[in-house]
Amino acid sequence: MDKRYTHEHQLQADCVIWFAGKYPSMRGSLWGNFAEQGAANAGKKLSLGLVKDLPDIMFRFGYIFGGIELKLPGTRHSVEHLLGQARWLAYNTDGGYFCDSLSGFQYIVETILANQEPLDLSISAHESVIDPLFIINYCYSVKTKTITWNRENFIKFVNDF
Repeated sequence: MDKRYTHEHQLQADCVIWFAGKYPSMRGSLWGNFAEQGAANAGKKLSLGLVKDLPDIMFRFGYIFGGIELKLPGTRHSVEHLLGQARWLAYNTDGGYFCDSLSGFQYIVETILANQEPLDLSISAHESVIDPLFIINYCYSVKTKTITWNRENFIKFVNDF
């Protein structure tokens, strides 16, 4: 059973701590972007090179460059922002993923490292890992400006499509 989080950065911290403990020799191959620290510092971060819509966690495992955007179930997000994140993951990485649990993060990392290739999301067996293309398609289908993160909605939409 996955731990319940109240803030996305708590999940991100647990993911990074788990990776550092499990793969100490791979230090530097996975890093966070620290984008969730509020609008007050946004101008400063942008002037220092922060890029809009980057995923929370990025990695380079051998030739594989990827990103993982973390979301908490039940949190609200603007459709525009989700589309930007999903497009970035889908079109700028060898493997881009949305994930809403520590066990999902572990599944992504361990599967990529074991197979030495990006995770094939068409056969992904983990319920917490979502294909960015599912997010893009779902966001284009909704009529609202915000949505609540609920992975079942994305899966149901794709299955009904």
